[in-house]
Amino acid sequence: MNILLGHEQRIRSGQTTLGDLAISESDCSSARKMGDLGYFGRGDMQKEFEDAAFQLKPGEMSHVVETASGLHLIERYISRKLLLSNVSTNRIFP
Repeated sequence: MNILLGHEQRIRSGQTTLGDLAISESDCSSARKMGDLGYFGRGDMQKEFEDAAFQLKPGEMSHVVETASGLHLIERYISRKLLLSNVSTNRIFP
């Protein structure tokens, strides 16, 4: 958890981006795509992840979200559906 909180702080301070961290730090298979999880709708992800993702406005990043799969940071891009990216650890794109 402390590692991910440190990543969150670095992203929020502008030192790095979620996508850049995903490549080097994520254990998710989406890491090679800068954490991009693609588009998804309700019912496609774990509840905790989905609840956090759908609360974000375009351009916003979540705080650390815990699911059965691990800890995540989620960043939402654009609108409608949510597109995600992971530092499993994640990023959302609509």
